[in-house]
Amino acid sequence: MNGKDYEKVLICSIAACQGKFYFNARFHNISVLEFTPEPTFSSIAITDPMDFVGAACIFLVESESELYMVCQLLEYDFKTVYDVTVYKMDFSKHQWCIAEDIGGRTFLIAPCYFGASRSADECGLEKDCVYAIFARDKYFEVSKVEDGETDEYDLIEAPNSERGMWILPITG
Repeated sequence: MNGKDYEKVLICSIAACQGKFYFNARFHNISVLEFTPEPTFSSIAITDPMDFVGAACIFLVESESELYMVCQLLEYDFKTVYDVTVYKMDFSKHQWCIAEDIGGRTFLIAPCYFGASRSADECGLEKDCVYAIFARDKYFEVSKVEDGETDEYDLIEAPNSERGMWILPITG
């Protein structure tokens, strides 16, 4: 177009935080979209990027005006999650830092869909935990941010679904 090559890039895992949209987070960079007033794209190079080998599902979550990244490391079958780690973005250092807690909140994630932050107390859920639903396989996992310990729960009575969904209240 106009003598230039363009490539469509899928925006996968996006979160609005502090007036900007952050998306396509990886361990070495994160993309940014802001409206000033026209759409402006940029990226942040991560200083001291983490090394890891294998596959991962990444979820960006805004919580209390902070940007977090939930990383599910996958086994070679690309289905089994063997580790869940939560990172918090330190914008002053352009670095993902391991989060020891998430401020008493709960993160709800659904593979291929979204990540959301909710008050654990208001929702009756466990504080500082990541809830991940795997609707197709009829189970969900609860991972503690502090130590990564994960418990699995069956959803035997759940209807068949190819899509994971959380039903969230609109306040709180």
